[in-house]
Amino acid sequence: MSESQKPTIRVEDDGVVVHIPMTFKRRGGRKEIIVPQNVLASDQPKSPVQRPLCCCSREGVSLAGTLETGKVASIASLAKRLKVDRAYVSRILNLTLLAPDIDPDDHER
Repeated sequence: MSESQKPTIRVEDDGVVVHIPMTFKRRGGRKEIIVPQNVLASDQPKSPVQRPLCCCSREGVSLAGTLETGKVASIASLAKRLKVDRAYVSRILNLTLLAPDIDPDDHER
């Protein structure tokens, strides 16, 4: 990889300059960012796990299972059963829509 193709960070005057090599390519009317092959997100260290998010995500999966099995008829009845607000249950259920590679049981890293 040439020097201009490597990501860099440097302090300059009163600020920080971040250089990230990329090109833009149109696909289906949208712009897509293309990074050099040797600069992939998988090469970067993973960010630390956020335990509260993992716990809430696990709870969302559990609540979704309760709804899917028919033990409760609606989000409102589930909220009433849990003695929480319906909006809270909805927010927790939305966590089940996160990317599949986010594993709620992967909190012990």
